[in-house]
Amino acid sequence: MRKIFQGCVALLMFGALAYAQGFIPIGVRRAREAEQMRLAQKLLAEKDKHERMKIRNEMVEKDVIRERDVIPNGSDKVLGDGFSVKAFVWLYQQGKGTGTTEDLNARLHAVVGLASLKASAARDPLIVALEDPHDAIQLRVLQAIDKRSIVRAGKDVVLKLRSPNAEVVAAAARCLANLGVTQGSTGPMIELMVKWYEKLLAADADDPRRAEYHHMIEVLGRSCGQLIVGVTWSPGPSIEELGKEIAKFTRWWNQQHLSGLKDPRYQSRKQALDKMRVTADESIFMSVLEAVVKEFARLQATDNFTEKQQAQQFIVVASDILSRIARLDAVLRPTSSVQEIAAAIKKWQDWAKQHMQSLAQP
Repeated sequence: MRKIFQGCVALLMFGALAYAQGFIPIGVRRAREAEQMRLAQKLLAEKDKHERMKIRNEMVEKDVIRERDVIPNGSDKVLGDGFSVKAFVWLYQQGKGTGTTEDLNARLHAVVGLASLKASAARDPLIVALEDPHDAIQLRVLQAIDKRSIVRAGKDVVLKLRSPNAEVVAAAARCLANLGVTQGSTGPMIELMVKWYEKLLAADADDPRRAEYHHMIEVLGRSCGQLIVGVTWSPGPSIEELGKEIAKFTRWWNQQHLSGLKDPRYQSRKQALDKMRVTADESIFMSVLEAVVKEFARLQATDNFTEKQQAQQFIVVASDILSRIARLDAVLRPTSSVQEIAAAIKKWQDWAKQHMQSLAQP
């Protein structure tokens, strides 16, 4: 009898220990998931937006199972969470619908719900939702990825830098900076800074979009300043000072690729040139000009030159960079003659002689 009593005590002690460590009976788990699915279905059927919000909040609250949910008079200690993830994912999928059945608001509630959960299981569905075609969803997801520091979403967030929506681009830039994602992000951000700056320069003084241009440049500049070691963002008040600040970043970016211009492989040289094309600045002028001169010499070396077409393509791309920096009308075409190429090179060399001091700056 004593042995039976001791066995019961041991069993009770084991049970208490199991609960204390987070054990949740399978029946309780399944019941909670089923309850969450019923709430998701109720939310989808509900038309009133305020009621939908109340249901979503209830789903978030019931995502967690506490000790009191499985033990009479138990504490508020959390035993497990993530029990609403499947229901929110289902709600999101249902909200996608087709045509007139699309329910954007339901998708928003699903994303906001997932973003409100502490459960790690909510992270992957959020990353998937970043592909949603609606900007409002993308913004919510970017904010959630940023807030929850989901670093593995970095490559997906980088893609949003190409969004046509300025708010999405700004949110993506902030998110990448806070996550510390440098791979694939700094180049596109610097390119965007250059493009927004060009828009700012071309805008009339009374153009209401100037504020947006300034804002985007500021967001991108601050984000790059967080990611690039040794290059800070601290522009002055004038447009000219803003341009000089952007030049610090374009110079840094282009310096990363200058060595590629001397690579013996054509593809590597061309790739380096393409990397610098958008963010061209005076610091790379002489290096690009030197590469053009060498490519032109190869082009003239023999009539049987096997990379003739590639050399001409390289010179055409480089002519765009050099002409933009020097503000010269010397952009070449694939059909440009040897004489036209030689004349363009002469223009660039003459311009360089007059600007040697500025070109010599690091």
